[in-house]
Amino acid sequence: MSERDDGQRDGSKGVAYASSPSPVPQAGTHRTLVEALGEPTALARLGSASWLSNEAWAEALEAVRRSRFADEPVPEGFRRVGQQLGRGFLASDIGRLTRETASVLPPERIFGLLLPMLAQRMRHDFGHEWLQSPAGGVLRISGSFVTAPEATLGFMEAFTCLADRRVTVSIQRASADYLDLAFSW
Repeated sequence: MSERDDGQRDGSKGVAYASSPSPVPQAGTHRTLVEALGEPTALARLGSASWLSNEAWAEALEAVRRSRFADEPVPEGFRRVGQQLGRGFLASDIGRLTRETASVLPPERIFGLLLPMLAQRMRHDFGHEWLQSPAGGVLRISGSFVTAPEATLGFMEAFTCLADRRVTVSIQRASADYLDLAFSW
């Protein structure tokens, strides 16, 4: 753990639990997430491969949003797709292992260490950094986004069930290069 001054946000000091280096050249979404989403076209495109291209992943999320949440406003539809994806992932073998590991961790370790490490293995084209605050923290995800920030928000919302207390998640800031998710408990 290292303490650093985060002058770019608000000048407060935070604890950086997990940081990853610059994004890894291999881009795409791991088979586990594609299977958790369960979108037939994406599964067919994946075949026996381990990775699905970013473009195909974005198309799969949009297809699920259109087919299951067409009556919702687009951002809410993507948030619900993300929640569904998170629940599907938690039901997988890796998800069960994640649940067991998280059961012995406080929220700051779940959202500041466990999920960024897991996400780095599932999406090699993103960097993650956690900044702890007294009432929660901020997870900064950096990279080139091809999906709506609300889908990532929904995915993280599904993981709040892992904490030993009530956790809320919101989008603090979003751009083409990063997404800041604020966690509070």
